[in-house]
Amino acid sequence: RAIRQSAYYVLSDTMTLGQRYECVRGDADTQESLSVGINYQRPNWSNIMLRPEIRWDDQNGTDQTEFYMDVVVTF
Repeated sequence: RAIRQSAYYVLSDTMTLGQRYECVRGDADTQESLSVGINYQRPNWSNIMLRPEIRWDDQNGTDQTEFYMDVVVTF
C-alpha cells in the first residue's frame, strides 16, 4: 500500500514552495519520507531552475535527514 501527497504554494513569480509526503507499507517493511523544497527560477534564466530540498526519511525505525540541490536545465 502506498500513499503520496504533494502540495505547492506560489510565493512569487520566481519561487514556488513545495511539500511531498510518501508512505509505502508492506507486510514487514514501512518507509516514510517527507520533503520540503523551493523551485527558484530567475526571469533572465529562462532555461535554468534551482531546486533546494530538505528530506526526512524513516525506514523501519531508522531516521535520516538530507539536503539536496537540483539544477534543472531545459533545452
